[in-house]
Amino acid sequence: MNFIVTNCDPDGNGSLRWALERAAADPNPSQIDFALPLPGVIQLRKPLADIVSRVTIDGRQADIVSRVTIDGRQAGDCSGLTVRANGAVIRGLEITGFERSGVELVGAT
Repeated sequence: MNFIVTNCDPDGNGSLRWALERAAADPNPSQIDFALPLPGVIQLRKPLADIVSRVTIDGRQADIVSRVTIDGRQAGDCSGLTVRANGAVIRGLEITGFERSGVELVGAT
């Protein structure tokens, strides 16, 4: 299934959190793409759900490397993306401001 992040809101329809939740509920591999005005900054106020399914998160838009940023300065003591699934792919994102890692791998390859 393909999910499109259409806004920089920390949650709600079209947000990164929304797309991650839907991808986790889909038993098949999923793709998360972004259709944001550039530069797109997603400022989180709480941690995102762990990535527990095979998903590709691609922050590139069209033929350019976009400036999609996940900013965790207000998210508390957490990592940006915690990957618990084998086969997850993350590209084209700037992940910054988290108290822990930008991307944390937990039992994933």
